[in-house]
Amino acid sequence: MNSKEGVKLGIAIAIIAVAIGLFVYRTRAAADAADDSKTFWYCTQSNKGFEVSGPDYDRNVRTGRKTAAPQQEGTISRARLSDDLVTQAKSPYSGDWTGVPASKCGDCGEIFPLKTDAQGENLCPKCNWNPVTQTKGPSNLAPPPEKPE
Repeated sequence: MNSKEGVKLGIAIAIIAVAIGLFVYRTRAAADAADDSKTFWYCTQSNKGFEVSGPDYDRNVRTGRKTAAPQQEGTISRARLSDDLVTQAKSPYSGDWTGVPASKCGDCGEIFPLKTDAQGENLCPKCNWNPVTQTKGPSNLAPPPEKPE
């Protein structure tokens, strides 16, 4: 092997090493970004809030169908609908699938369960912070009356 071939081989090895280094660096950066993504849950058995991080989501969160109501004899069974789906998290407090979707208060830090049945607004039970408007109090307040000119 002459010196020109040796230089070419050295350059090729250096390029491959740099490519592998960049791949490993970018893979770690993506994994670190996934660690920052947290979802909030509320254990209905212990009445405590908890977080599930990005890497643990696949293992500790599941979506399934609600348990169907018992069918009475002589009635026609109804079709299963998309609103029959429920998302649950495995609670670190109970060890069971008792976690329901929750929000973390941007004001006091309380984790509270979200109402998913469209009955009332989701407000922090401690300070009335609204996760939709990012302010305290309900969002359906009437606007102030206009001043006559």
